[in-house]
Amino acid sequence: MMASSCTYPLDTVRRQIQLQGGSMLTMPKMVKSIVADEGALGLYRGFIPSCLKNLPNKGIRLATYDTAKTIMSRAEEQQEREERASASGRKSGKKK
Repeated sequence: MMASSCTYPLDTVRRQIQLQGGSMLTMPKMVKSIVADEGALGLYRGFIPSCLKNLPNKGIRLATYDTAKTIMSRAEEQQEREERASASGRKSGKKK
């Protein structure tokens, strides 16, 4: 979310340049034009719908990551238990 809020104004400017057919306006000129016409908030036009569009994707990624992390953690714990059990079995076998 933080990265999106920092880079969104650049995307807005890029889209405006594309909509004007790749006119000869440079980025700084387009920023000045948007700010003059719409104010500084004009650089964030469409930000909320964009964030809402990405929200399900972020939620799915987080849930998938959390589930995978839990599964891998349980597998590692099981492997450690098996290794300890195997090591203790070998030690008891050497004493005989």
